[in-house]
This record gives sequence, C-alpha cells and structure tokens, in this order.
Amino acid sequence: MAFISQPRRSRSSRQSESGSDPVSMRRRTLLVTLGASVATLSGCVGERSPEVGLGKIGVTNRQQDSVSIHVMVEKRGEEVYDAAHDLAGRTGNVVDGTTIIEEWMGDRVRYTVSVAVADGALETTYSTADANSFVDDWGANQCFSLFFTVEESQISTALGAMKSCPTSS
Repeated sequence: MAFISQPRRSRSSRQSESGSDPVSMRRRTLLVTLGASVATLSGCVGERSPEVGLGKIGVTNRQQDSVSIHVMVEKRGEEVYDAAHDLAGRTGNVVDGTTIIEEWMGDRVRYTVSVAVADGALETTYSTADANSFVDDWGANQCFSLFFTVEESQISTALGAMKSCPTSS
C-alpha cells in the first residue's frame, strides 16, 4: 500500500500581504464567540429544575457501637432540617436506622443532604445534582430516595427511585 503525500503550504505562505491569516482570524472570532456563549449559557443550564424531588432519607448504623448522627438538609440553599439521631449498634445482622419523610420534601428543586457522625470522624454530602448525574432517565418516577449507611470507616450512599413522593412521616 502506498501513501501519497501532498505538500502542505506553510502558515506564512497563506497569510495575506498585511501579515494576517483571514481563515485563522475567522476561526479565532468563532471560537471566542462560542466560548462566550458557552460561558453565558452554563449558568442557565446549571440552574434548571431537577427532574425529580427528594422523597425520603434513610440512615442505618452498621457499626457495632451505637452512634449519634447529625442530618442537615437544605432546600434551595435554605436549611429545612437539622436534627441528631441516636442509632443503636449492630447486633448480628440487625441494624438500627431512621427514616426521614417531611412535608417540605417532593418539590423539584435543589436539595443538599449532609450526614455526619457526631464526633466528626465521618461525614458525607449528597445533592440533587449528584442524583441527576447518575440517572439519565427517571421515567415515571417523581422522587428519589437517599440511603446512608454508617460503617466503620465511611458513610456510604445509595440512591433509589420512587414512583410518587410521600407526603409526611
């Protein structure tokens, strides 16, 4: 198989007598315009309403020792829930936990949920944006649920879909 190579004109041979390359100038203008448009629109895209609302939060303790956890939830950047929960330690395969379902849940707005062990050794935060980044199509589901599991060295998070949003606990 033979390769055919054609000589390429250098950039300097394509420049006009004024020393500027008209193709390059148009390309630069286009890239600057596109860059400004993307920067302008990125704020709009980031602010769109989530496809589903937060419907339920669950927290379980898989540690052998009892633990006090702190759960804080922000809705549209405003704190709507701030409470401590004492969870018993695991006995065999039996774990203690709590479920949070409140009237302010279910709206298709930005939520941020933070869960921390009272001594500050473990903590995690999860938001509506995180949920939407993992799911391409929510289908007929109206809400999502978050489940936090306190383990010896971390707080793990699981996400679930809900056909409808519960109204309160």
